[in-house]
Amino acid sequence: MFWLQIRPLLALAMVSLLAGPAGCARPEAAAVQKEEPAANAANDGLLLSDPDDAKIVAAKAEAIRTLPIFWAKWSAQPPGYGDFALKVAFKVKDGGIEHIWARPVSRQAGELVVRLANDPAYLSGLKLGSVVKVVESDVSDWAYARDGKLYGHFTTRALLGAADPAERAELERVLAPTPLDSSDR
Repeated sequence: MFWLQIRPLLALAMVSLLAGPAGCARPEAAAVQKEEPAANAANDGLLLSDPDDAKIVAAKAEAIRTLPIFWAKWSAQPPGYGDFALKVAFKVKDGGIEHIWARPVSRQAGELVVRLANDPAYLSGLKLGSVVKVVESDVSDWAYARDGKLYGHFTTRALLGAADPAERAELERVLAPTPLDSSDR
């Protein structure tokens, strides 16, 4: 199964808008792929989806296909752009995968150093702010903010239909109309 913490994602969107384009919002959505739902999933604000769901698969594929756009923006740090983040897959003890938003710190030859932007739900020994090394092939999504709107968030957009109506409306308000800004096309 695939879990998305939508309430923390909504907090990300609000902090990002309040912080402005160069702010320090924390993308706090985490997703977990597991065989069995967590006992407390109903109370965690987690949404369930099949990791083989066509929307999720397509969203991840498009995020990966467009990752060079993210890296170009991150490297250039153009005025008005900020809150650069990657969603990275981490294996958990029981064989599942937890997807955590993280801030890129460095990138060299396919290896990344990232700082976790949320507390993992299933990864012991890691917490918000932990700095870890990952490989670029573990990236499943990317995001940045410009002019008060969030770009990227391909997997977030794919899961919007599973959010409650109020959360979905708020996310739709802060997400840019399309994942790519006009200069990326």
